[in-house]
Amino acid sequence: MADCFVGEIRMFAGNYAPEGWAICNGASLSVNDYPALFSLISTTYGGDGIRIFNLPDFRGRIPVGTCSTNGMPTITLGQHFGAETSMITNANMPPHKHTFNVVADIGDNEAPSNIMLGKLAAAGANKGFYSKESPATAVLSADFLSPVTNPNQAPINNMMATLTVSYIIALNGLYPDRPN
Repeated sequence: MADCFVGEIRMFAGNYAPEGWAICNGASLSVNDYPALFSLISTTYGGDGIRIFNLPDFRGRIPVGTCSTNGMPTITLGQHFGAETSMITNANMPPHKHTFNVVADIGDNEAPSNIMLGKLAAAGANKGFYSKESPATAVLSADFLSPVTNPNQAPINNMMATLTVSYIIALNGLYPDRPN
């Protein structure tokens, strides 16, 4: 892979790094062995900066460009963010409503279909769905509106559809000059 810049990152279909390249797996390298690469990435991806520095780690990750403008959140070089899984909780649910249509027909009336009947046929038979018989907009009873909670809920997967390749970084090559 000739004519590459030191620190250049490429996608590679193989499961190894070609000579002069390393897989971007967060490995530690010696500052003394790779001074040019260290001068470019320093400890952006980890290391003590005296003896060792780390390569970027793309295992299970995707690259994202840096950003600090246009009202976007600031994303700095080497920053990790995101999660493979998350839990759905009341705290991260967006505000929303559910409509629930009820008619005032007696509970044993079978004429309406695909609706919830509002009144009970006899007083005290089970629990009511709403607390008043009239007006047309009734308040639902607290028994009917209780929140659903499940403390043993499993996390949901946040991973997008992917195809895995190796990310490799050039250990040697042309040194990229900074523009004036």
